[in-house]
Amino acid sequence: MTVTYDCVGTEKDVGRTPDSLNMINVNPNKETPSLIQMEKLNNSKDYSGLLEVCEGKIASIPQWVTPYLFCSLGYLGSGNADKAREMLQEYDKKTGPAYIGEEPCKQASDFLHSHL
Repeated sequence: MTVTYDCVGTEKDVGRTPDSLNMINVNPNKETPSLIQMEKLNNSKDYSGLLEVCEGKIASIPQWVTPYLFCSLGYLGSGNADKAREMLQEYDKKTGPAYIGEEPCKQASDFLHSHL
């Protein structure tokens, strides 16, 4: 079973099970509350709170790469451009088609790429 996420936190499980050759299970909006929380913390410039949430999500759900993007925003806002660049590079390296053009990831990625 392979678990993937898109920008907004929709979880998709794909793989074989004992009862089927190929099963697809979609859990929409699984991480949407976390995404909303990260957006609010970023918009209110609570960068220490943002870093706490996004670092926690990176540790607990490493397959969901959106938290790397928000950590990049948090580090940039905190004045740590090197760590922001590192997080953005991880985001860029780990994203795929599920992230291309999808908001809010596109907007944040475009902003970060223009400021780092």
